[in-house]
Amino acid sequence: MSTRRKPQLIWIIILFQATSAFGIQIKFGTDEESKFQKIEIPDYFNPFENCTIIVKIPTNTSTTQTEHLTPIILERYGLNHRKITEDKFSIQRRRNPSPHCWASFSIFPEYYGRPESEELYFYKILGLGSDFIDPIWPRQYFIFVTTIKSRIQQYMQNMGNVTVPRLGLREVIIVDTTYDLIGVFPYLTMHYYNMYYIDKPIWGMEPSQQWYRIEWLPKECLPQIELVSRNVSGRNKYFWYAIRTVDKKIYHIHELFKMVEQRTIPNLRYRYISNLTTFNGFVAFWVLEDMMKHDYSNFTPYHNIPPIIQLPTYNFLGHTFILEDIQRFSYLSCYQVRSTNSVVLSELLVPFDMTVWLCAMASLVAGIVLLTAALDNFISKGILLTIGMCLENSVLGYLSYNKPTKFQVAVRTQITILALLEGTLLSNFYKTYFTMEMIVPKIYKSPWNGEILLRSGQLAGLGGGYPRLDRYIKSANNLVNRLRPYFGIGTDGKEYYNGTFQFYPNRESRYNTSIMNKFPIQPISYRDHVALIKNMSTCSKMALIDTKDHISALTPFLNHNSDHITYLSGHDDMYFTVMRGWSLHPVRENYGANRLKLLMSSGIFKYWKTLYNLWHPERLFQHYANWTQPKLNSVTRLDLNSKVAAGLYFYGICVVVCIISIVVELAWFRGYKISHLVLYLILYCIPSYIVYPIMEVFGGI
Repeated sequence: MSTRRKPQLIWIIILFQATSAFGIQIKFGTDEESKFQKIEIPDYFNPFENCTIIVKIPTNTSTTQTEHLTPIILERYGLNHRKITEDKFSIQRRRNPSPHCWASFSIFPEYYGRPESEELYFYKILGLGSDFIDPIWPRQYFIFVTTIKSRIQQYMQNMGNVTVPRLGLREVIIVDTTYDLIGVFPYLTMHYYNMYYIDKPIWGMEPSQQWYRIEWLPKECLPQIELVSRNVSGRNKYFWYAIRTVDKKIYHIHELFKMVEQRTIPNLRYRYISNLTTFNGFVAFWVLEDMMKHDYSNFTPYHNIPPIIQLPTYNFLGHTFILEDIQRFSYLSCYQVRSTNSVVLSELLVPFDMTVWLCAMASLVAGIVLLTAALDNFISKGILLTIGMCLENSVLGYLSYNKPTKFQVAVRTQITILALLEGTLLSNFYKTYFTMEMIVPKIYKSPWNGEILLRSGQLAGLGGGYPRLDRYIKSANNLVNRLRPYFGIGTDGKEYYNGTFQFYPNRESRYNTSIMNKFPIQPISYRDHVALIKNMSTCSKMALIDTKDHISALTPFLNHNSDHITYLSGHDDMYFTVMRGWSLHPVRENYGANRLKLLMSSGIFKYWKTLYNLWHPERLFQHYANWTQPKLNSVTRLDLNSKVAAGLYFYGICVVVCIISIVVELAWFRGYKISHLVLYLILYCIPSYIVYPIMEVFGGI
């Protein structure tokens, strides 16, 4: 019967109090005592007392305790407790408020001055496997304790192009137990690895060493290591490049740099660069311009300026994401689009809302009733007097023929109030707002203004708890499930690679849209403007989805049609948002990230982006349709539903009312002269600024 070894016996965590006695003696080799080689390393823990210290030892190693004060984590090779260590010790509270760091001591397995294994085993022992802390953690020191320092140095020099990028944020230090432990006590000796070493630097580059020897007191070692680290990390600016972001014909950013004449005027030079590359290549050139003057043929760059991409949904630990913009999407359609004032003469009611109209009508009715009661006459005369004052007509002379026998003061007071409030203020307010409404273009609205016609696949991943979104989630799930078989994705979400299309197509392959002609979401090319106009002009339940900037640029193009079809864009973009930016690999003192942050914070990026778009506007539908935007904005069309036509209708109604009024007066007042009736007609139908000059000419008829 076998028993399973307890984890604590394998993963030994030795935490000692400050008053305890501690030390380590590590013996390598076989079980024969004569083959053990004694190594004392506790003094090298002291510079990293504020760090989480992890010591990796071979399996055939014995340990004893000596006097020491620093707590450590002692593990054997082959045990993968990275996740537990990172989760627990990265949030451990500390008395000293210094920044947290990691110090991984690797006791190199060796026999009599030679490695235990061949070159392939170096990869794991160098911390590039899963035994040690992930290389994405900042302030991480990786210390080799070995007797074969030159052997490790030679290996790292030969494998630099492969090993250095995998080191991530780790800082490699070697402690040679053969010589470094025989120094003058209490000085400590370490060898710091310069991953950005340049054997033959050209003019303008600072000289450097591949290995820096650090020899200081224990309390001064860590500040000296940090000083060397800053100097070494700052040299990453010479090791940046950009590929696949320039152009199909130009593979590397340095090829583009060689094509540009250095003596060209800067503005013209940037214009020339924009003609040779894409926008991503243009940005990469601007970021690396200061460093590309150095000759990169003698060494290999490690770090890449990536193109602008969508924020990855998968977890890229340690990557630095620099936000460029939040890309918003919108949609365009003419489905059930109608004007807010589609009814003929609806502009007459626009100046006032319903409450104002009800109050005005109530006051008019009250005035008519009071005047009729005071004048002891027919109600028609009260109506004639009240409406005449509202229309700014001279009807007060009517009182000279119908003087009230009683309530003279009350009648005059009421007439004064009506003349001031309704005959002057109300009428002038109405004319002012009516004129303003005539100037403002017609407003259109759609019934789907508060509803998104098509939702993105993000809705399919939303959980419950949102009853308002249930029907959208159901529709999104339906669309996703119908689309999965085309790309070889099963209902369980796994890829079976048996679909019609590739999930990640290359540049040469394209989707065959005829296979998916029954799918509710169809792609369309910017070159196919004829199909766009043909399908969208039907005004069926169909919408074009694109970025918000593209929809804004496309709306005038579609609205400029001979059929007078009006297209509207949606404003519900809360689910159609994409964060775009640059995702950079972890680099100490990241030169590329710092340059991009400078571009964004200073406004330089926005300036160059605007300038690039002016030089090279995006080729949308209107470009391939050879459409040029009109130089002058289109005025309101003179059709039956236009506001100008409504004004003419209004004037025609007034003329009809005047004719009816003169006919009534001809039948009512038979004793009037024809000249007086004609004058009344003129006063009713023609504006006062035309009537008064005529009256002056004829001597005031």
